[in-house]
Amino acid sequence: MKKFVAACLFPFFLAITADADIIYFKDGLKTICQERAWEENDQINCEYGGWIITYQKSDVLRILKSTSSKPNTQPAVKDPIKEPKKDQVTIQTAPAGGIKKQITPGKTKGFTFYDPRRPYKYWADQNSKHKSYKEAIQALSSKYGRSPEWIQNNMGQSNDLFEIHQNLRTQQSAESSK
Repeated sequence: MKKFVAACLFPFFLAITADADIIYFKDGLKTICQERAWEENDQINCEYGGWIITYQKSDVLRILKSTSSKPNTQPAVKDPIKEPKKDQVTIQTAPAGGIKKQITPGKTKGFTFYDPRRPYKYWADQNSKHKSYKEAIQALSSKYGRSPEWIQNNMGQSNDLFEIHQNLRTQQSAESSK
């Protein structure tokens, strides 16, 4: 019976991941994006369940792009580089032997606010780690002496903790100088 159920569900799982990009991390873990993964500045973005999850390029080993009916918006590379240099992320187009693009990651400013691979997924700072978004926002609220709504409205769209704290400090000093 178990084999029958597994056999019936196997095509379903293939359909789910058929149009999904896969991010492989240097620590050996991987994330399957439900839609697509792409590079933006010093970050790798992953579209997952209507949300955009952001990872630092320095944590990413490579991205396996799915083959799908989606139009390819990336320009073709005439001479793909055969061996990636150290500290570079390789974006591959499946199947193997497809187009490869090399990315040199920039320096990270610090830690990320949200990382689904951590036991405590939300961090308010390096020493303030939380299992829920609400707890992390409450910790930031206590640190800045503002309401959770104020924190959410002024933290910005970044997942980088350095940028979040910079946004909050900037807004706090702008309001106190009025």
